[in-house]
Amino acid sequence: MTTPASRVAAAWALRQEARRVAFLAIPRTARRDKAAAAVRAELTAEVLEAFAYAALDRVASDSRLAFGVGKKLEVLWKAFQSAPKAWADFKRMVGVRGDDWLSLVRELPAKIKAFAAKGAKAIEQVGAQLAESVPALRMYLDAADKLPALGTWLAQVTEHLPPGVQAALKKISNKAGSLAAWMDDILSRHPVSRSLGVVASVAMFSFIWFNVVEVSWDIPELIRGFTGGYTFVEILHNLPESAVGLVLRFMFPGLPSGLIWNALLPITVAMRLAWLHRERLITWSRGVAQVQWDRMGVVDPGL
Repeated sequence: MTTPASRVAAAWALRQEARRVAFLAIPRTARRDKAAAAVRAELTAEVLEAFAYAALDRVASDSRLAFGVGKKLEVLWKAFQSAPKAWADFKRMVGVRGDDWLSLVRELPAKIKAFAAKGAKAIEQVGAQLAESVPALRMYLDAADKLPALGTWLAQVTEHLPPGVQAALKKISNKAGSLAAWMDDILSRHPVSRSLGVVASVAMFSFIWFNVVEVSWDIPELIRGFTGGYTFVEILHNLPESAVGLVLRFMFPGLPSGLIWNALLPITVAMRLAWLHRERLITWSRGVAQVQWDRMGVVDPGL
């Protein structure tokens, strides 16, 4: 939970980290690299602060994360100096038009902040499209905090279902994995993840890089990500499972924060409920399921 005061404190902490990175000592040999020096001149404290701004809400909820964001700024600062062309490509991607140094450093911070916001928006849009087109996911989102209780209810119901239906449900549950694995499979097959443009993918990469503490890519991987070399599926696939939960909360803002992302049961329940709903054996409304006993020729056991 963030407050206006915690956001002000987070902004101050991120500003200090940006200033620290901008004024890091440069080895004597590195000073002779004119291309790197040109990039360094453009990566001012204000520009670095704009990159860090993507993590403002995370730092506002936990001030201890500011130092980690600062370390990521330092890696990014070094990465772009080592690859001036990648920095030029990134500037074009965010829409920078200024040619002279003063215009550029005035323009860059606002462009970078808008770019990070675009990444957050793109993640939410992917989530919304998936929720609209994947019934089991829609059910998971509708009843995420109720799924353990729904699992108990469904187990009781299953005992009274016809043998054929029980067998079908058992087969479905055997295919279920963790939420991370399930989402990875959905995204790898779903058209929405393949239709994202390069700019949206880079924006999402940038947003995830600064917000997911567990992520640590090396410089070549970082350059690849900030120049559009990763698809969203590849980004998610390369995240540790503990980090997938955070990305999914960005995708689906209404998810309860206490979900266990590697638990098998919630996905099993959602997939089985979705199958029953597709076969019109249950009705579903905002997380509430009701069995259509008469469609199966079964006497209502009164559960």
